[in-house]
Amino acid sequence: MTRDLRVLARAKLTLSLRVLGRRPDGFHDLEALVVSLRDPHDVVGLRIQPPFGVRVRLSGRAVIGVPLDHSNLAARAAHLLLERAAEGEDSGPWAASGLDISLHKSIPAGAGLGGGSADAAGTLVGGARLLGLRLDTAALAALGASLGSDVPFCVAGGAAWMRGRGEILEPVPLPAGATPSATPGLAQLRASRSLFDVPPGPAEGLRPPAGADPAGSSGRPGRSPVPAPPGASRLPVAPAPPGPSGATPWPGEPEPAGVELVVAVPPFALATADVYRAWDELGGPSSTRAVPLPGGLAGLGLPDQLVNDLEPAAEHVEPRLRPFREALESLAGAPALLAGSGSAYVVPVPSSGSAAVVATQVGVELRATAFATGLAARGVEAQRGPD
Repeated sequence: MTRDLRVLARAKLTLSLRVLGRRPDGFHDLEALVVSLRDPHDVVGLRIQPPFGVRVRLSGRAVIGVPLDHSNLAARAAHLLLERAAEGEDSGPWAASGLDISLHKSIPAGAGLGGGSADAAGTLVGGARLLGLRLDTAALAALGASLGSDVPFCVAGGAAWMRGRGEILEPVPLPAGATPSATPGLAQLRASRSLFDVPPGPAEGLRPPAGADPAGSSGRPGRSPVPAPPGASRLPVAPAPPGPSGATPWPGEPEPAGVELVVAVPPFALATADVYRAWDELGGPSSTRAVPLPGGLAGLGLPDQLVNDLEPAAEHVEPRLRPFREALESLAGAPALLAGSGSAYVVPVPSSGSAAVVATQVGVELRATAFATGLAARGVEAQRGPD
């Protein structure tokens, strides 16, 4: 019986974001076009351990700012699965076991790329299989919704409009080259919307004291849809989970074609709570900039222009953002859009070759972390480890 797994947890990119107002519950009504990215991605290594409990270890270049305490979303996801495994009739074969989680981090924290949510999604999908739990996409997403509003999308992946505070998902067909297998997961989540009616916890992107939210969405009548020190030092550093050579892949999908992007992460982070607080204090400004929709997404019924209403607030919180964006746009020769609440920016480029060149230039000239990337059909991809 399988005792360990290796799971790829992909970053979530917010291509377009409208903030439609603050809700009475402290969240914001949002409307966001979100997609899964090929890169960056984290690797979640999951292993059965004898005692009931959870241990988290970190490795990789993006461990700074990642917590190892109860606020870590992957750890919280593991606890939810272990509690489910210990329940009576639904008990799995490892109901009295614990989970050891090795997070090999490549998704930078504080960049607006959903790294914590991706890790939670990877833990839910891989951990459920490892523990023998019969939980479908909707059930896993419902568990994830109690952790963070981005987690349900990260479980299914692909592309979707997120509305409300993120709990309403409307799938968007991916461009040519992708198979439709990611879409049923999102359709299932939409059909099971009542599963998301759970009290939110203090998770990444969820209600901080100032009422900040993850990127989600919801329409307003008359408005059209447009869009600390390294935690690893506190525990022994985990080795990277086993690579593909020692694993048997589960069935996956071909990646979507025709959309090439450069994601550039400056050498500073932003806290989502601070950005939403600034958006409120500034009177709820709308974005005054727009980025053309990448050509590879044409014909899918999406708006021609992508916007991010959080950009004015993010630039107010972190004045270095605007000169970074302008330098990035100069290098790429194209407009850049803030990813979620930042601090990362994304630039559509014409080809994979162009993406590689621009990413290299960004790394050298701006001393930033850059990824030449594109869309992914799934948010989570798992492989069996050695039995």
